[in-house]
Amino acid sequence: MREIGIPCIYGLDQNHGTTYTMGGTLFPLKHYMGYSVPFTGKDRTPVYISAQDLREKHFAPFLACVKAGALSVMANSCSVNGLPVHANYKLLT
Repeated sequence: MREIGIPCIYGLDQNHGTTYTMGGTLFPLKHYMGYSVPFTGKDRTPVYISAQDLREKHFAPFLACVKAGALSVMANSCSVNGLPVHANYKLLT
């Protein structure tokens, strides 16, 4: 995601690195965290992953894109290690 995400932020997101302005385009980072490693191999199913893999393989691209100025992130709709992403304070902050 990092390799394609950062150029997209600069090419598509009219507000990168600033505050959103009405009518502007945001480039949302989708499926924040663990979407690509479901336990069953099916969409919207639980993810079980080590903290190290989560941090090094899955968080790093999102962090790079946020540092590049992405202003919008969509959380994954599954649970990571037994806790829904939308309710996971540690992942969301």
